[in-house]
Amino acid sequence: MYPTGMNRKETISIQPKKRRSVQVVGADEMVARLGRLFWDSKLSVEDFDLHPVWVVERVLEFGKLEDIDLLRAAMGRDKFLKAVASAERLSPQTRSLWKQILIIEGVKCTKKYSRNTAWNC
Repeated sequence: MYPTGMNRKETISIQPKKRRSVQVVGADEMVARLGRLFWDSKLSVEDFDLHPVWVVERVLEFGKLEDIDLLRAAMGRDKFLKAVASAERLSPQTRSLWKQILIIEGVKCTKKYSRNTAWNC
């Protein structure tokens, strides 16, 4: 005789994955880790301050989740989300994803367009 499992109670639950901690690294280490994403132009330490939107666009479009976490930790939440909201050179898929994230985070897009697209807020 085999147990049928009819008298057992089983519970299934979905738990959010624990966010791994990101160690903030120095600017030179950031350039070393993210430099592979900038094949057409050499990434420099100054680019993080002078061209934050360009850096964020490249990392969102071609980086791994670890790259995004690293950049967000280095820039800070508000500066990172502001750069994401200002990003214009993203694929439709990346735009759509980050638009939803910005809505969840309560950040309004800063760009307004005459055409109605998924990225327009």
